Amino acid sequence: MFKLSKATGAKVVSNLDSLDARDLGSAVLVEERRIENDKWVFIEGCKNPKAVMILVRVAHRE
Repeated sequence: MFKLSKATGAKVVSNLDSLDARDLGSAVLVEERRIENDKWVFIEGCKNPKAVMILVRVAHRE
């Protein structure tokens, strides 16, 4: 959560009652995508993108 907040400019809060508009970050696109049987959330176009994730999946064969 810390890295996501840093990338989007958001503030990590522990209580939703204290959530304020100034705590929210921004991104161009936030989208849930299905990859095979899994659902992934992709966040693109962040204010401070410093991380890249590469997902590699290998089929198990017996």
